[in-house]
This record gives sequence, structure tokens and C-alpha cells, in this order.
Amino acid sequence: MIFLTVGTEKYPFDRVVQEVDRLAGLDRLGGEDLFVQTGSCTYTPQHGRFQERLSYGEMVETVRDARLVIAHGGAGSFMLCRQFGTSLIAVPRLHRLQENLDDHQVLFCQRLTEQGLMTAVEDMKDMEGAIAATLADDGESSTDHERACLIEALRETTSQWGLM
Repeated sequence: MIFLTVGTEKYPFDRVVQEVDRLAGLDRLGGEDLFVQTGSCTYTPQHGRFQERLSYGEMVETVRDARLVIAHGGAGSFMLCRQFGTSLIAVPRLHRLQENLDDHQVLFCQRLTEQGLMTAVEDMKDMEGAIAATLADDGESSTDHERACLIEALRETTSQWGLM
């Protein structure tokens, strides 16, 4: 199963839901079922199951059971996927598209992508290839090096935005 979660932001994140739903309709998800947590999206998925909100327990269970998670570019999604060894494609919310107040998710995703810890997709034209490549990769479990890279990325992101 591919689990797409957009989180609980008040800003809609329709572009990622529309694109993954389109790919599901074209049978381009490697034979995987699709489950979407839609949050505040205005678009309703046509292919696969969807639910507006999940409890934390439901989120944990769904991430644990998923073969691939596609999520907004938040640290919580990254850490939950790493905890269960679930592959992740992160899509940072973009300020210019009114998906967030700023571009802190872009910086976070860039840093972790540079470290080889995640796949990030900003442009939806890259989503199909990212899904295919991620499903083809066996994935590896979290290591001390990966945790150190995450901590450094969080520090860099928070200092960049004046949060520390």
C-alpha cells in the first residue's frame, strides 16, 4: 500500500493529492493500493481510499503497514517512517503556492536529500519516477549516521528560520 499524508496544516495541499491520484488512475503505482489522508485538501481522490484525519495511533499503524509513504516535508513524517523502516517520498509545502507560511520544509528536505536520507519531490512531473525508483529500492534501516544527519538538518533549519 502507498500511504499519502498531507498532515494537519490549515493550507490545502491539493497538487500532491491530485498527482498521486492521477498516477493511481493510470495504474502507475507499482500495483500498490492507495490510501490518502486528505487533511484540508479541496480535491477529493478518485482512486483508492481516503480519510480526512487520522488519530496518531491510526497514523502510526498506517505508516508501519505501508510499503511507501508520500508525505509533506515535515520532520515528524520523516522520523515516523525511519522508525518503521518505511520508504518515504517527501514533498515540501511551498510558500509561493500558498501551501505554508514559509519554505522551512524546502530547506529541511534539501538537507536530508543531500545526505541521502530521503527522496524529495518539489515538481509533480518528477513524482512518477520517484515512486518507481523508491518502490524498486529495498531501503535500509536507520543508523547512527542517519540520526546525526537528521539532528544536524533540524538544527540548520531551525537556526535558518530563527527558531533557536
